[in-house]
Amino acid sequence: MNDGGVDIAAKGAAGSATGVGVPLYPVMAYYEHAWTDTLVTTVGYSGVIQDNTGLQTASVFKRGQYASANVLVTPVKNLLLGVEALWSQREDKGGATGDDVRIQISARFAFSSLTSP
Repeated sequence: MNDGGVDIAAKGAAGSATGVGVPLYPVMAYYEHAWTDTLVTTVGYSGVIQDNTGLQTASVFKRGQYASANVLVTPVKNLLLGVEALWSQREDKGGATGDDVRIQISARFAFSSLTSP
């Protein structure tokens, strides 16, 4: 919801508009599955729709979607390796859309013997 549009927008006639709260309708679901003690996968989706007002321009945020999936492995104590695929889409009030696809690779090593990834 942080990537959405404004919280307040003009509503009513152009000459006598008032500021109103713009409703957001969010949804989010994520699932993590441990295949073994050292292999974990997480998949998820989130989305938000904004109920735009008639006085907002065509380029304002209307809807956003985001999905991700990853695989994390701990091959040895204190070392975590992972790869994640991410997809997102934005739709404006006027119908224009934009997509983003990314791959992220991560590595983490815990130097303390008291903690583990």
